[in-house]
Amino acid sequence: MIKRTLSAIGKMRTKQVNKKIRKINARNKKKGVELVYAQAEQRPAKSIKQALKNGLVLNPNKAEYCSAYATRIAKQIFQKEYVKAHAWELAQKNKLVYESKFNPKTLKGEVSERLLRTLIKKRIIKPGTILGVYYPESGHNQTQRKVTHAMLYVGEGKFWHNFYGPKVVTLGEIYTTKEKGKRVLYPVQVIEAKAVVK
Repeated sequence: MIKRTLSAIGKMRTKQVNKKIRKINARNKKKGVELVYAQAEQRPAKSIKQALKNGLVLNPNKAEYCSAYATRIAKQIFQKEYVKAHAWELAQKNKLVYESKFNPKTLKGEVSERLLRTLIKKRIIKPGTILGVYYPESGHNQTQRKVTHAMLYVGEGKFWHNFYGPKVVTLGEIYTTKEKGKRVLYPVQVIEAKAVVK
C-alpha cells in the first residue's frame, strides 16, 4: 500500500504530496495505513529505504510528543517494540543501556560527543535505539528528571526527533543546537526496546 500510493504521487511537488498524504491518512486511519510525510524542502520517498536515505519523517505529531514519535518510528521501520511512556520514563519501562551521571542543575556529566561516537561505533547505539536527552527549556522539567526529550537513532550518524516539529539532526548538530544562544540538547540515556515486533 505504501509503495503503491507513493509511487502514484511520486512526481507531484512536495507541498501537494503532503496535502495528498494527509487526506489519505485521514481516510485510512481506521485501517492503520501510514504513509511517509515529506518535509517541505525534500522530495517524497518511494519506499521506506529511500525515506531513510533522504532523512524523511513519518506522520509528525505535535511538538510535545517526542517519545511517541520516536517509539512509533522505531516500530514501523526497525520493528522494535518500546513500552510507550513519557521521555523521562522510557528508560524505566524499557532497557537502559547507558546512563550518564548528569546533573540538570549544573548541566554537567552528559554523554560527550566523543563517547556518543564510540557508543555508535561499538553498536551499543544502533539504528532503532532511543537517546534520552535533557532539554533545559522543557515545560516538563523537574529537579529529579534527567531526561525531558527523546531522539531516535536511524543510522549514518543521524537522529530523528520531534523538536518543535519533526527534525533530522546529525550527531554533531546535537552538540551545536542552540536556543537563545544556549545549547539545548544534552544526551543522558541510551535506551533499547524491550522486544522485537513479530
